[in-house]
Amino acid sequence: MVAASGAAFGIRATAPHIAGIALGFSVMLSSFALGLGAVLDRWPVLLGALKWAGVVWLCVLAWQLARPALFPKQVPEGTGAQSSGARPMTLIEAALFQWVNPKAWAMVAAVTAAYSDPAPAPHQAAFDQPNRASEQGGETAR
Repeated sequence: MVAASGAAFGIRATAPHIAGIALGFSVMLSSFALGLGAVLDRWPVLLGALKWAGVVWLCVLAWQLARPALFPKQVPEGTGAQSSGARPMTLIEAALFQWVNPKAWAMVAAVTAAYSDPAPAPHQAAFDQPNRASEQGGETAR
């Protein structure tokens, strides 16, 4: 999408689109790592649905990429992106698009699973540990 936008509108007009992708993906990854992943842990069928939606989306993109080569058609002169009223995505549009992009969700799930530690953080583990002295029947050190 970015390559097509850059080719049609130029790099300067596509820069907000690129920044929006970075912003939207960063916010999505952060929210997933900070708690949205727990929702998918609780309902693993949602993660499976997201993965399959990503597969279907990649197949649709592959078909759209292959279709012009398989079925070429003549385009009349002067009917390009500039004359059709098309415009590049804005920063906000590109950031919000990441939330409906199945490929982005699949990447977020894979990155979070690969780079997060399922063990509790040290500050959480300190509160989860029972008092060892009371387990052994002894007194705590003073």
